[in-house]
Amino acid sequence: MSKSLKFLYEFSVDKEVEKKVEEKKTDENGQEITVTRTEKVVEPIKFSILKPTRRLYDSAEIFLAKTISDYIKEGLMPITLIAKRFGNDGGVLTEKEAEHIEKLQKDLEDQQKRLVDMKLDGTPEKDATIKEKTEEEKAQDSDKRTSILIEMLSTQSEIDRLRNSYISLYENTAEMKARKKAIEWWITQMSYTSGENPVEFFQESNFEKRYEKYVNILDGDDEFNKRVANKFSFLISTWFSAGNNSLTLDDFKSADQHFELNFEK
Repeated sequence: MSKSLKFLYEFSVDKEVEKKVEEKKTDENGQEITVTRTEKVVEPIKFSILKPTRRLYDSAEIFLAKTISDYIKEGLMPITLIAKRFGNDGGVLTEKEAEHIEKLQKDLEDQQKRLVDMKLDGTPEKDATIKEKTEEEKAQDSDKRTSILIEMLSTQSEIDRLRNSYISLYENTAEMKARKKAIEWWITQMSYTSGENPVEFFQESNFEKRYEKYVNILDGDDEFNKRVANKFSFLISTWFSAGNNSLTLDDFKSADQHFELNFEK
């Protein structure tokens, strides 16, 4: 089964392990002997992010729809009802703020589209007449994609800032709660070890048990597993927010570097 798995990205996390080291010595009688000792060394342990299949996407859609329905049954209001209520009351934002948010949302959609277009446009697979890009051109494309990702983060931050006056209301809607749970679902589904026979990092039979393991790792004392889980969380959340298949290998590398620089120090 593992041979059929495909992965979007591979990363490593350093781990301190005990390693047996053999050393040749000469005893008091002049005889050569082998002495085995144990020493602690740091080794990079590799992990992979699964490339989702169509079946996994279908399962994700079912999970999201069911989760939204469950939250509504528990009493959480859908976004449409919240928006309608505040719309009838004139809203909590000024007309100018509402217009600005609408513009920012369109900007965000445009940035996401540009990211997707950069991935699809000008590739040999799309048009046989297009030549393979040089390393310099590939580096320029990588810089452009990174620039777009930074734009997206900036735009989203500005939207969040303007929504501060009512964001808590929307955070507790069925859709927003379900979206956060969907990201956690993807994290527990896409996290794998690397190697000849990769296995799931969260090896449990259902989401509830996987999520429990995920939380226990983040709240636990195992610093290595905590670093691994946090990196999976950041990279897969970035993948989800960018529009699933929008991220290239270089985009993952840039996100990985961003994580190392900003969250691991």
